[in-house]
Amino acid sequence: MKPTSLLLSLAFSLSALAQDTLKPGEVQLNMPGGGSYIGTVKDGVPDGKGYFKDPDGMQYEGEVRMGVREGVAEALFPNGDRYKGQWRDGKPDGRGVMTFMLGGGFDGGWRAGVRDGRGIMTFAGNGRRAEVTFVNGMRAGAAPRVQPQPGEKTSFAILSGANRTGSLMKDKEVTSPGPLNVGY
Repeated sequence: MKPTSLLLSLAFSLSALAQDTLKPGEVQLNMPGGGSYIGTVKDGVPDGKGYFKDPDGMQYEGEVRMGVREGVAEALFPNGDRYKGQWRDGKPDGRGVMTFMLGGGFDGGWRAGVRDGRGIMTFAGNGRRAEVTFVNGMRAGAAPRVQPQPGEKTSFAILSGANRTGSLMKDKEVTSPGPLNVGY
């Protein structure tokens, strides 16, 4: 069998398979740019409830209003982070919980896709929880991020006399090209 005919038969099989999984009143749409949508539509536009899969791997399942991701939904981002909560204009906005792929999370306020307002931060590793406040994605009251000047080489360190970081590293000097007192 030629590669082209194999791809065509595979595409038709997948299309037929997808049709079998659709609920009554749902459609499957191939979106411009390579994404797909399965869900309800109104006048040919996603509206109601549905599932988006973007070309970059992001998955969204929840409410849709005239093609825009708005309402209550859950999303899995390409980096493995998972968000469950309110959306507006296609971004997390309102009350929601982000669980980070490497552990930890934030349960609190969001605005235009960034943390904004009070919430509970859970830290990876030790599971410690703290009430924190964010303003436009920046933690209020946290140490300011140090920005090196262009061309300047920086090195940050925790010396053996400093507080332990909660990890299993031996109690010795640790160096890094980036600040060690902020999360990434």
